[in-house]
Amino acid sequence: MSFVSSDTSMPAILQMLLGATLISSAAIFVQLATVPPTVAGFWRMAFGGVFLMLWMRGRGLSLGGWSWRVQGMLLVSAAFFVADLWFWHRSIRWVGPGLSTLLANFQVFLMASAGVLLFGERLGWRFSAGLLLAFAGTAFLLLPNWDQWPEQFHVGVAFGFITAVCYAGFMLTLKRAQAMPGGPTPAASVAFICLWSCLLFLPVMALEGESMAIPDTHNLVVLLAYGLVAQAAGWIAIAGAMPRLTAGMIGLLLLAQPTSAYLLDALIFKLSLGAADMAGISLALFGIFLGATARTPAPGAVAPTR
Repeated sequence: MSFVSSDTSMPAILQMLLGATLISSAAIFVQLATVPPTVAGFWRMAFGGVFLMLWMRGRGLSLGGWSWRVQGMLLVSAAFFVADLWFWHRSIRWVGPGLSTLLANFQVFLMASAGVLLFGERLGWRFSAGLLLAFAGTAFLLLPNWDQWPEQFHVGVAFGFITAVCYAGFMLTLKRAQAMPGGPTPAASVAFICLWSCLLFLPVMALEGESMAIPDTHNLVVLLAYGLVAQAAGWIAIAGAMPRLTAGMIGLLLLAQPTSAYLLDALIFKLSLGAADMAGISLALFGIFLGATARTPAPGAVAPTR
């Protein structure tokens, strides 16, 4: 497997690493905010969407003018992402930023499986080995103290895995929308999904009896940073670097996301990790990396990207 293509440059590698690190801050901002999880999701998409539209306007990029089929598919994609944030934010609150981010990254195995079923891709030994190692590492991390954790922790773990399912659905429908005739550019599609997501969050907050109001300056700063750093700036950095990197390099650098989430969790929230925990995390991360680089696109196939 080649990690560096002939046109790969160090700036592209650093840009991808920066984007993954910025996105890794998402779980930290959710944990720092004191607003309900659904409200945090709404403001992530609202602030992130506004920033993305301003960025597009500054670059002369258009937003809109697509068919109703394209817009409908983007709506479905937004619904998956709203579900993703709904489950993930609760997982963050109940199991912590590091573990919740690790569990969400199991989406790479679902995406690889979808690549086989939908795009005719082929899976080699990396997929089976990666899946086995990722689950083994996670089991090594969780099972020794499973009975000692409260029930809410158990639910948070389940929600982390459900997040992975929702994120895979988001990526697949987004890829489908972009492949349609006259489909949106990556920047326009993410900005449009931000808008749809805000609208979808409104009835969810109403059903939960939550107010969208930001109660104080602390939450305003945290939620602004959440939308601008984790949603907009992180995505812009990753999207700009991806075309210049091989799949192997992308998979390797994106591991900075769960790794940085664990490091930030330890630094900010004093998460204590023993040698056994570190071994489990390392094993799971290596398995996720193998899963992220498992796909071999078939001739003419269009592989979904993370």
